[in-house]
Amino acid sequence: MKTAVLPIVGRAKVYRKKIAIVSDGIEFTYQDIVDASENVAYFLLRHKDYTQKTPVIFINKRTFSYVAILFGIWRAGGIAVPLAVNLPLPELEYFIDHLDPTIIIADQEFEAIATQAARKRGVKVVESREALEDNNRKMQNKNPNLPNIQLDEEAMILYTSGTSGKKPKGVLLTHKNIQARVECLESAMPGNNVDHILHVLPLYHAYGVIGVLAWSLWIGAKCELLSKFTADSVWSHIIHGQSNIFFGVPTMYVKLIDSWTAASSEMKDAMSHGCLRYRLMVSGSSGMRVNTLKMWKNISTHTILERYGGNEIGVVLSNSEQGPRIPGSIGMPLTNMQVSLRDEFGNEVTEGKAGEICVKGPVLFAGYWKEPEATQKAIIDAWFHTGDIAVKKNGFFKFLGRSNLDIINTGGYTISALEVEEVLLSHPSINQCAVLGVEDATWGQRVCAAVVLKEGHDSITIDSLRQWSKRRISTYKIPTQLLILNELPHTELNKIAKSAIKKFLDSTSATMIKTSIIPN
Repeated sequence: MKTAVLPIVGRAKVYRKKIAIVSDGIEFTYQDIVDASENVAYFLLRHKDYTQKTPVIFINKRTFSYVAILFGIWRAGGIAVPLAVNLPLPELEYFIDHLDPTIIIADQEFEAIATQAARKRGVKVVESREALEDNNRKMQNKNPNLPNIQLDEEAMILYTSGTSGKKPKGVLLTHKNIQARVECLESAMPGNNVDHILHVLPLYHAYGVIGVLAWSLWIGAKCELLSKFTADSVWSHIIHGQSNIFFGVPTMYVKLIDSWTAASSEMKDAMSHGCLRYRLMVSGSSGMRVNTLKMWKNISTHTILERYGGNEIGVVLSNSEQGPRIPGSIGMPLTNMQVSLRDEFGNEVTEGKAGEICVKGPVLFAGYWKEPEATQKAIIDAWFHTGDIAVKKNGFFKFLGRSNLDIINTGGYTISALEVEEVLLSHPSINQCAVLGVEDATWGQRVCAAVVLKEGHDSITIDSLRQWSKRRISTYKIPTQLLILNELPHTELNKIAKSAIKKFLDSTSATMIKTSIIPN
């Protein structure tokens, strides 16, 4: 019988008897991944609604079943599309329309909303347990051959907000992209098969699914999946668990510091002592404030290893595991990685001058799903333009921020302000709006909205706006600060002057402000 020639599956077979995943206190071996993913692959290949080389949406909690279904889709020759759990119905409908899948796999508690979104689109929804059942023995003479998967075939779509456009874009990755990323990480951060990773990051973003999960399975380590991040649950694992590597984003470290600060003296000692077991603590997604780095080192003795990347590029910059870690720096390019800082005309800037981070190499994504124009705009002469600004000194890169006020980075999530604006403009009281990010010590940025109300509507509160928004967009996209204006400021080119709004909001911490007009 043919088996899929995927290197990451081959690596799992090498470590067969080792513990690969820990979820809900249960341990699963690498052989368990191989067996369960084979069941999923056979299930898909036998299913009348499944077609190879097409997207397969799966909505799964952070458990072993997520890993088995991911590998199973790959082994069946499908394109895996992990989505966040608890998506509002409109967002789920958008993803289904954009992907045009033939089948969706969902955990039981998400099956109802998936069915509601998929029914009128003619998409089949199956419950996760059905795909994971051991049908191999019952139908051993009816199992099809597993396809031989080539590295240049499409493997995964991860959604992210782009630098333009109102809706999230699908970042398409090939198996070759994924392998290049884990090999690059292995070179920069070798790890070993006795490492025990504590995993609390989202599994629908490149950082969590490739930068941590795929990397840990590639090196033969043990990966412990927490159901979700809370400061209490992480501290409990740090004190009582066995993990020795932790990956987070700046907001998580801020919340862990806050929890430590509020603890009793005895508990503080236990927390700090637990950190001594760790050999590595990592942060990614966005730049970390130097003060947070210093506070964490005082608590844990660890200098956090900072790195930089994204869905389109994976991890491309990192401080060294063995060498110096520069506070406020996102590090240097990883092995065989091409990273360049460029000005608005596409010219490389000299050291010490700020420029847009541009990336080239085999880690680069294959393009935006069904959006060739957006792909051409983002990838110029084989260089991907990230829209992020950095400066380089002595070979180390320092992250300065986003080049576009329409991109907000909050708590490790990247949000398109234009997408949120589109939703807010459907509010019965809002006539005009501008959404932007304002700097925040805990979240990196807060989502803020400046609005002009419709005539005859003079009452709207931040609480009522948030309640209304919860039925339409994910919670992390909902504004936490509201500015009510008689008129939005505009530039000479008649564009909304978000920089003027941001300057005003940066000067206040009030969650709701009502004033007449913001000067340009």
